[in-house]
Amino acid sequence: MSNIKGILLKSSLILLIFCIMLTGGAYSVWYYSTAPADPQYHQVPIEIGDFLWDGSGDLPTDDIVGENHVSLIDNIINHPEHGLNASNSYLNKQIDNRKDGGIGWRDGRDTLGSMAVTQSSELNEIFGLSASSLHFLIQFVGNNEYYLFTTGVYLGERGAVGIFGNNTQSGKPATPLGQPIHPIYKTVVQKIDGKWTAVSTVEGYALSDWYDESRSSANATQIPSFDPHTFTEGKP
Repeated sequence: MSNIKGILLKSSLILLIFCIMLTGGAYSVWYYSTAPADPQYHQVPIEIGDFLWDGSGDLPTDDIVGENHVSLIDNIINHPEHGLNASNSYLNKQIDNRKDGGIGWRDGRDTLGSMAVTQSSELNEIFGLSASSLHFLIQFVGNNEYYLFTTGVYLGERGAVGIFGNNTQSGKPATPLGQPIHPIYKTVVQKIDGKWTAVSTVEGYALSDWYDESRSSANATQIPSFDPHTFTEGKP
């Protein structure tokens, strides 16, 4: 009988030691399985195209000849000091002035362009157009939507006015008035969640016309431009 008790005692001790070993192993596995994983870092290449808008890929981007429409449009919208999203920028102030009108043209205008007499020097300097062949025209469709037209087509030479606001030198449009100018790119810009954003761009043409000036006689200087209301998508 004593032998049997001894065998049982030894068996119990072996079983107890075995259970302890199993418990330790289980604890060890549980500990490592819940420990935070070693972080892995991967560099994901991001192209500028990921942030562009519908149709922007069709815009000329040749820096050599000064026809980077994408860069110009981006600056007009997002320049930290001068863009549409900078509330007190020169651009926004001039847009407000054009909308409000002045003496003799109280109804205001619905456009602002880089070819203007009174704002052209500042706009050209701000957006680097002096050394480029680009022109832009912003049409105010509503408080939350603008049409931004850009073109690299040579528009011609402006005329001149005298001290009484009368034309003293005729303008010389490169494209006869009423004839189509192509290509012109129309970019729809909308205010979304309080921020101006380019939405889409299409290529088209518009009819040659004088720029509407900030004076009672809108075409006194005869500044070559185009009529944004005649813009048509496609080729003439």
